[in-house]
Amino acid sequence: MRILIAVLALCLATPAFAAKPTYPTLTDSEKEKLADGKLVMRKNLDGDDAGSIVGVQRIQASEADVWRLLLAFERIPESNDSIVLAEDYTAEMSRTAPSGARYIDVHYELSVVGQHVQYNIHHTYYPSQRYLVWTLDDQKDNDIESTVGSFSTWPVEGSSDQVDFLYITRVRTGRSVPGWVESLLTKTSLKGYFKFVRKEAEK
Repeated sequence: MRILIAVLALCLATPAFAAKPTYPTLTDSEKEKLADGKLVMRKNLDGDDAGSIVGVQRIQASEADVWRLLLAFERIPESNDSIVLAEDYTAEMSRTAPSGARYIDVHYELSVVGQHVQYNIHHTYYPSQRYLVWTLDDQKDNDIESTVGSFSTWPVEGSSDQVDFLYITRVRTGRSVPGWVESLLTKTSLKGYFKFVRKEAEK
């Protein structure tokens, strides 16, 4: 748990300086699942409007192919019917930092059984280090209280055509938001997203 907290301790005020994610130490059974092409997912639902997820999926594709999908935020609704919009609103003048990091701001909208939730995310992508981190854009109106997380890719030792996709997130929805939102953001939609990324990258 301490390792997970350390990985998720992202800088809310300046996401460009968020910590690089760390690959988790897997159990023997988790390593077997990963080698068999199965998703390894660890869930921690706190019961106080917050939940965290660590997920790893092995993909038979190049890192370039995986990142093309991870950065195609507009395609996220294809992975889950409850996600109705993912729209880039990044200001062109602030898209790239002198360090080579890339900023991507995305507006999301979710809808289930008449309930509508929107939120806005700052992403910071470090191409040379193969990871991306995010935090809530608190300059916009959001229906959730907070979220931090990361995407990263990791070459598989001994293989030239496989990559592990690591997804880490923590979401606090707030007591005014329906419980399904927390479940959707920290569990249900993630399984669909992992399946979508693997299927599309391996085409």
